[in-house]
Amino acid sequence: MERPNWARHVYSTVPDIIERFIRYERSLRRETSQFEHLKHNADLCPAVQRQLELIIDAFSRFVPLIYNTQGPRDDGVDVLARMQGEDSDDKPELIGFQIKSYPEFQKKDLLLKLKAQRDDAFRKVGGLTHYYILLCTDEDVHGEIVSNIEQEFRSAPQTYVIEPSYVHSFLNLSQTRIEGFVTRALSSEDIVFRRALETVQASAQSAGVLAVYMAANHMVRPATMLELQRSGELRAYYDLFLAAKRKAADLALELGRLGEEDEDETVEGDDLKDLDFESLFARDLELLNTALVDVQGPFVSCREADLLPVTALLLDARVRYDLTHKDIVPYALDAFGLLEI
Repeated sequence: MERPNWARHVYSTVPDIIERFIRYERSLRRETSQFEHLKHNADLCPAVQRQLELIIDAFSRFVPLIYNTQGPRDDGVDVLARMQGEDSDDKPELIGFQIKSYPEFQKKDLLLKLKAQRDDAFRKVGGLTHYYILLCTDEDVHGEIVSNIEQEFRSAPQTYVIEPSYVHSFLNLSQTRIEGFVTRALSSEDIVFRRALETVQASAQSAGVLAVYMAANHMVRPATMLELQRSGELRAYYDLFLAAKRKAADLALELGRLGEEDEDETVEGDDLKDLDFESLFARDLELLNTALVDVQGPFVSCREADLLPVTALLLDARVRYDLTHKDIVPYALDAFGLLEI
């Protein structure tokens, strides 16, 4: 398919970004049981439309474009996203979403209906470039039906079947995670972003969490050791980091990537069960000392020149996305990929 001239590289178009987010990461199979309680029109369609608007809006902060989303619709499409570059000669791209909710998996004609809806969509929605079938059901209950649907559409052009675990994760992506990934995708060649990424990746991954927190909160004044140790905000970011790593271990086990003897996945050589805020903070502070921060007695101060690329990225994000101070650290953790499982 020919791309309009406002697209250049991998993940440099809205369809590329949406494709990445649709399969950003899996939820655990047991989490898909939540779909049993979500209604098609009242819950699922608005949730899909909301996520699409967040993604496209984040993209438009870098590349000017005109867009709108519509839903719920008919003609084989529940939600439709339309994007076009500012140049009137740019060819618009239309992405359609067909959403199947839990009750629909209990009907015998589900597969026949899906095939008819898919055909309807490409006949009636002119210019449709991508067609996603989102399976919103309990994967443990309807796993065989999910597999049958995937098999049925495996060779259908421009048609993508998305499993419940991926859909669940997509619908639960936060705004800061979306904005963080879009920044990374569209800024991969930017000198400021690359230097900021190199800065936080210079030590252990968890140390990047501490580096971002220090850059956001203590560039002007030093922190005391006791202040950092008692910070509920800093502890919450470490908890997010550890939760992501533990979920990665659970998911790897669920997908058969780990044997039972490896069930306790590690973070940089540490047993996940034994890791906590206090032990990680002490280790990370030691790793960052004299590199990105200076520890002098009870005080911890930032090395301004060394953290400058990180602070530059944080300031850019506050302007670009109108982020509040409390959002800036979660955004940066996602931009740097520190919370990806």
